[in-house]
Amino acid sequence: MSWPIKYRALSFIVTVGVNLGEALIIGGPVALVAWIAGLATLTNAALWFAFGAALWSLGIGSYTHIAPPASGPNGSARVSQMKVNR
Repeated sequence: MSWPIKYRALSFIVTVGVNLGEALIIGGPVALVAWIAGLATLTNAALWFAFGAALWSLGIGSYTHIAPPASGPNGSARVSQMKVNR
């Protein structure tokens, strides 16, 4: 069953938002440590962090929403294409 485009778009936005939140929780301290250690200026650390978080979130969101793998009765991909003799 396919979702209407409205729900697919809403699901994509929620997925990207959740992934951005996760990236903030993980990447924020990493950027802060890079700034404290003198490896990057605060501006560069923030820009690289924002770029990486956006790329990560869009990568996960687009893979799961644009071309999701076919799922079978057990939830695994491509199971519906196999024939099982019982």
